[in-house]
Amino acid sequence: MARVLVVEDDRVLGGLLQAALEAEGYEVVVSRSEELPFPGQTFHAVVVDVARAGADPAALVRRLFVLYGSPVVPVRLARPWQGERGPSSPHGLEGLLARLRSVAAPRRSHPPNGTRG
Repeated sequence: MARVLVVEDDRVLGGLLQAALEAEGYEVVVSRSEELPFPGQTFHAVVVDVARAGADPAALVRRLFVLYGSPVVPVRLARPWQGERGPSSPHGLEGLLARLRSVAAPRRSHPPNGTRG
């Protein structure tokens, strides 16, 4: 099973990403900080919300790549309940899943979302 680290400082958004990715067949670890190196653990990919407060998106992606040595999939998640406006990542969850599958395909014994192929 592909292991994915989700770096998201908002607990609600982190939980939503975790639930969505687990439903697609990924094993997910959520961190509220990029400072936690998870020694000895490996990840097939790192998903990071580049809308994090005070973050330089390019520097954050580089830092996570250096820390974990895994492909980094940046997303931008708007927080409308905090008054944020503007677009979230292009194509929403489907866009994130497509980018994630290109670097870390999940393994599953059944089709996604319980559908039968």
